[in-house]
Amino acid sequence: MRANVGSVDRVIRVIVGLALVSLLYVLKGESRWVGLIGSFRC
Repeated sequence: MRANVGSVDRVIRVIVGLALVSLLYVLKGESRWVGLIGSFRC
């Protein structure tokens, strides 16, 4: 089975991952740790 990761898909995944990581710096309190999900997406 071939992996379905094209160039557009890869760029979208990187952008979403970086957006989630940025939540660590933008949000306050306990909800900011949701941004750690972004470290697993990149």
